[in-house]
Amino acid sequence: MERALGEDIYQQSSPRTITDLLHNIDSVDSLTALSRYMHHAGRLHLVAGEQDPEVSDSLTAEEYLRIRRLIAAYYSVALTDCGTGVTHNAMSGILQSADNLVIAAGYAVSGAKRARSTLHWLASHGYEELARNAIVVITDKDEVSSRVDKAAIEEHLSDLCRMLIAVPHDRGVADGDLVTLSVLQPQTRRAYKEIAAAIVDGYQ
Repeated sequence: MERALGEDIYQQSSPRTITDLLHNIDSVDSLTALSRYMHHAGRLHLVAGEQDPEVSDSLTAEEYLRIRRLIAAYYSVALTDCGTGVTHNAMSGILQSADNLVIAAGYAVSGAKRARSTLHWLASHGYEELARNAIVVITDKDEVSSRVDKAAIEEHLSDLCRMLIAVPHDRGVADGDLVTLSVLQPQTRRAYKEIAAAIVDGYQ
């Protein structure tokens, strides 16, 4: 949420969250009603997750699917930020309704292992097609250990997914706050366009 709105705007907005939407879902019968639970960043409309891990972890697969069905009635494309855990309570609902997966990785042994483990877990738990068609995005950072073989990481992960895309290090992304496309380096914008195109190709 902070990436789309900026930390200051998000904190000042007294946001409603996915929990508020779930509690009042029976009364949400129009796009106008749904928009009251959303934040708007240009053409991107967002439902905020919970900041409290105990609350966010309580969302069930059935609850997620209920919200997903509501949103699908008004939006043709929905993106879900799953965090880092494929065993989260809601993940079975997310995975069974997903057309594409984007898996984040980094140029580090631990980051590559997590991405590989995620793909292997998916393939061994009934989501072989999602794993095979996944997009792995490796985001570079300012300093990478000389012991890290970037080419080897890319080669290894690219064998496990449909497409691997590397995003270069960019100060416009590294601070963790609002991402403004106009200040990003041309090669960073190009990488993001490649990710978007790969997601669209996944619907065909």
